[in-house]
Amino acid sequence: MWRSEIGNALLGTGLCVVLALGLTFSFRHSSVKSILPIVFLVVVVAVTMRFGTFAGRLGTVCCTLIFATLLFPPLHSIAVQSSDERSSLIWMLIVGLVVAELLPPPRFSK
Repeated sequence: MWRSEIGNALLGTGLCVVLALGLTFSFRHSSVKSILPIVFLVVVVAVTMRFGTFAGRLGTVCCTLIFATLLFPPLHSIAVQSSDERSSLIWMLIVGLVVAELLPPPRFSK
């Protein structure tokens, strides 16, 4: 049983990562990229509701790192120059982790 829970968590985290990478490369040169982490919280909530708390927490952390290193300058570094972009990432991390803890666990059919 625990293998299916780990599998679901990894599947949910993988989904978060793939979507974050796709959005990163789609919005890299967009003027709305600074709010992308906040909008991405919708994905984190959906993944948490479907795949569980661990997937929501791990997906939030992975996607925060993806956005920090691949979306916001300086690229390939977790340092973020813009204070607006940095605060957006911080809020995404905090809210994503809190929401992942507060949502009820999903009910898996047997």
